[in-house]
Amino acid sequence: MRTREMLEKANLALVVLDASKELSDQDEKIAGLVDEYGLGTIIVLNKWDENMDTFQKMEKEVRRRFRFLYYAPIIAVSAKTGRSMDRLKDKLIEIFANYTQRIPTSQLNKTVEDAIRRHALPSPSGAYLRIYYATQFSNRPPKIALIMNKPNLLHFSYKRYLINFFRSRFDFEGTPIHIIARGKKDNIIDEEEYIELFNEI
Repeated sequence: MRTREMLEKANLALVVLDASKELSDQDEKIAGLVDEYGLGTIIVLNKWDENMDTFQKMEKEVRRRFRFLYYAPIIAVSAKTGRSMDRLKDKLIEIFANYTQRIPTSQLNKTVEDAIRRHALPSPSGAYLRIYYATQFSNRPPKIALIMNKPNLLHFSYKRYLINFFRSRFDFEGTPIHIIARGKKDNIIDEEEYIELFNEI
């Protein structure tokens, strides 16, 4: 309960892992909570012994176990010696900037147009889907609304494609991106409704 209360009030999270030990189920559980609360995230490998082979193996295992935190950078540090702590501080500043940024609507819509040109919207059961425009309605983390003719028919796989496309155009390292499809006459969304909808995805 205390962990959830802390995460609810947080903007950023450091998922600190002991590089001298195997990953535990508890590590995975905490990382899952960080993702659930949509926090800007850095994965920190503490007690790293400077062996590059060891680091690469650990990094590969972290990526395998924590696929849902694919957007989070991994930094190896030593809290005991202070190695790479300055780099970690700099990265925290970068991630917070990414987490709180707002993309101008014109740039956002140009990016959506480019994404659709590269990979057209699907036509489920022959239905014609159209995105009228996109707008970022919130941040911490960035939340983008797609105003559409048939929002309920937009498949999660296309949302995932758009998220990856946004990442290729803007610096969203360390932060999740949430996309919500809405109709023209719908309100963009309020925070409570957003949380409810996102938990259903």
